[in-house]
Amino acid sequence: MAQLYANSSFTGSDMIDVFAPYVASAPKNCSFVIANTLKGLPFPDDTFDYVFQRMQVGSFRELEWPEVYAELVRVTKRGGWVELIDTDGRLYNSGPAATAYDEKLHYMFGLRGINMACISHRSRNLENAGLESVVHKTISVPVGWGGDIGAAAAKNTITSYKSLRPVMLVALGLGEDEYSAMTSKATAELLPGTTYKTYWNAEVAYGRKPELADKIMIE
Repeated sequence: MAQLYANSSFTGSDMIDVFAPYVASAPKNCSFVIANTLKGLPFPDDTFDYVFQRMQVGSFRELEWPEVYAELVRVTKRGGWVELIDTDGRLYNSGPAATAYDEKLHYMFGLRGINMACISHRSRNLENAGLESVVHKTISVPVGWGGDIGAAAAKNTITSYKSLRPVMLVALGLGEDEYSAMTSKATAELLPGTTYKTYWNAEVAYGRKPELADKIMIE
């Protein structure tokens, strides 16, 4: 985005320093900060014209989301927009192994107070946070079929099996061999050529922060 829109400035934030490898090659109009949304983003009110958050449904407990929405809206300028993209974490029309993994994944998140299905109420959540002209769309993404997009979605899903291994082993008491066998079967069901037309849903929601109300002059 910074490369495409050189006259705008962009700021990325994360709780940990994932940016270090990219700082040297980043455009001059792109900067990075380490921040925790729940502890307050380090920006004044009404700072950004556009605030975007992606794939963070697994990062916050269900009861924490109102704070997240409020903080994103706070740093957005009047007349600016907030957009969020997430997934409910479900694979649909998947094979038995991938479906079984899904169930264990949601059970693990539930132990942490995370309800990935809560994003189905996102339109109401954004309106409650003070946004107007709210739009919520569901976009189905093929996994393992449907061309380049399906191949990329399968790669992301399989990569998540690897990255989630440590927490899944501890939270669910699984053994290394058990986890490997389970994810190997699930992976086979997602590779090109599979008979399963698996897909996941991207939930896209955005809304506009209202302009300041016109002053009412009373004589």
